[in-house]
Amino acid sequence: MNSELRSGRCGDSVFYEFDSETGVLTISGSGEMFNYEDEDLFEETADVENDIEDEDVLFSDFAKNRDIKTIIVGEGVTSIGDNAFFQCTGLETLVLPDTVERIGIFAFEFCENLEDFVFPDNLRIIDDYAFSGCDSLQCVELFDKLETIGMGAFDMCDSLLEIVLPISLKEIGEAVVCDVDENFILMYEGDEADWENVDIHQPNKALDNAEMVFNCYDDDKDFDDEEEFEEEDEIIKGFCGLHIKYEYNVTKGILDISGSGKMNDYDDEHPSPFKNDENIKLVTVGSEVSGIGSRAFEGCSNINLFVITEDAPLESIGSYAFYGCSSITNIRFPKALKEIEHGAFKKCEALLFVELPDSLEEIRACAFEDCTSLVRIALSSGVKAVEKDAFNNCPELERVTFNGAEADFDAIDFAGKGNEDFFKAEVKFN
Repeated sequence: MNSELRSGRCGDSVFYEFDSETGVLTISGSGEMFNYEDEDLFEETADVENDIEDEDVLFSDFAKNRDIKTIIVGEGVTSIGDNAFFQCTGLETLVLPDTVERIGIFAFEFCENLEDFVFPDNLRIIDDYAFSGCDSLQCVELFDKLETIGMGAFDMCDSLLEIVLPISLKEIGEAVVCDVDENFILMYEGDEADWENVDIHQPNKALDNAEMVFNCYDDDKDFDDEEEFEEEDEIIKGFCGLHIKYEYNVTKGILDISGSGKMNDYDDEHPSPFKNDENIKLVTVGSEVSGIGSRAFEGCSNINLFVITEDAPLESIGSYAFYGCSSITNIRFPKALKEIEHGAFKKCEALLFVELPDSLEEIRACAFEDCTSLVRIALSSGVKAVEKDAFNNCPELERVTFNGAEADFDAIDFAGKGNEDFFKAEVKFN
């Protein structure tokens, strides 16, 4: 562990910066991170007679660093190196880009406080023991390019309740999960015949004994017109749009929204069915939903993960849609997003990093007001206007990355006051 960790290189074209005050480690660049040796194991097994020079062996600058609270990996990085973040016991928040294709051996082993996060869309390999001993993980959703999960990848994840596996999966290493919660559920995108074609190494007792749900992304289910409560499974089902339905697992705090089109807009007279629901922890949105309704998740203060695929056709996030969602640390916005309405993320006090897509042209008033933990923003040259108070009271904002020329940035129309924190931040141009 490097006790003086500040900045440096962690790949041929990959670099890091660490803010010791906030505990935020930012990794940027392109290509693969270095793979590292386990320093303790290396010292125990090294042959004193061999000719390995110090420069031939790499040890992670990050391993066993308890001061790292948040890791933000930028677009362009394609792998997380072996042993990279081993035993970073203070790590709570992880943001990975869709460019990551491999997570290495022991990469996050014993990161016991790491909470649920969004796995990359293009991830192909989760290597051996990558998340072993990550006691705080509860829900793992893996996407459709994943092919291999290595041995013990989620071993000793004692709080794990659910893993969602894609139909693309070809191989699962032995003992991939052990010591999981007694209510652990395994969800699979394909059917039983597809599952038979997956090469599952044995022993895998916990996997074999898990409750299994097939065709978990099948939207062709019948819903009653009226909301119903199935007491036995503690499931609430209903509609939140003309062609949008929801299924809410009350026991696990998981809300799944599916269908096509835009969610309903809500107000005081017609409140959202989810308003002020502090039980919801995870929200997943289907691939055909085109809009999040106004005040849809207002006051849902314990949502910490909001999952929507990058290629979803979602174009709008309504006014105050996530107002007061004070546990959300990051949201990966889809490429199609065009509108973030007034106050959409106001008082999202745990939000750390915002990366806005090229399609977005305007940031409306108070959109990120009172996001008091917001550290970094990435804007594209597509943004033409930022309304008043859009970033009001964002005192921790330290960097704005702009994907364009300085002249394009200067041309943005900042209408009205209330964006002083935005202008105090360092601006970097790509």
